[in-house]
Amino acid sequence: MSSYVLSKIKHASEQDRQCRVVPDFSDIDPGLPFVPEVFTQLYHTSAYDLLNPEQKLRYNQLFGLRSNELFMVFEKGVTRQVIHQLKNARQESDPLLADCLEGMLVEESRHHAMFLDLKFPNFLEQ
Repeated sequence: MSSYVLSKIKHASEQDRQCRVVPDFSDIDPGLPFVPEVFTQLYHTSAYDLLNPEQKLRYNQLFGLRSNELFMVFEKGVTRQVIHQLKNARQESDPLLADCLEGMLVEESRHHAMFLDLKFPNFLEQ
């Protein structure tokens, strides 16, 4: 990748980090599904038809929360490890690329924190 492209990536990443926008989750309606039904596993079974509408909604929401947790695990584990290894491997040979990869690590940490902040008051106690 050219130094010009890497410089643009680094600059955009630095600009993004200065805009510390805190996500607003207040518009999330706990009366609505979190993911399309067809994306859930149980939807494709005959057992799904045995659930009443409230049970289907609750199942959908729990499935959506599980999907968020999978993203968190992936970003915290696999993605961070791969990026960290690439950064270390390029530190001396391509410091600009290493800087961009460091920016990615910061962004992945922000994504992880965003998923942690996605809270629903008393939602899991239903």
